[in-house]
Amino acid sequence: MDALVVVSESPMNSVRVAESIRIAIGLMTYMDEIGILFTGDAVWALGGLKPEKGTTMATSLDQVEKFISYGQKVLADRESCDNRSVAPAIEGVKVVGAKEAIDAISKAKHVVTM
Repeated sequence: MDALVVVSESPMNSVRVAESIRIAIGLMTYMDEIGILFTGDAVWALGGLKPEKGTTMATSLDQVEKFISYGQKVLADRESCDNRSVAPAIEGVKVVGAKEAIDAISKAKHVVTM
């Protein structure tokens, strides 16, 4: 993987999740393989959040689906999902254990943390 964007902050009252998605999409201009890893409270964004149409978060979640459709990877930390009773509602999001998340981070040429 050329770059991995790791986001851990809650999508509520913060733009970090939306900005992380925007950064990952922007990196596609320069690199072939980009991933986003949702961990901690950021997994709330993947669990069927229904933000008001036209908001930054609504647009960002739509972009996650497009990001996946372009062959890019979206990962969700299993422990974070389990601790929050969150099941990713976006098709194509891969729930991974700690070992696979650590492997993704260690093998990425560039890591952006949010």
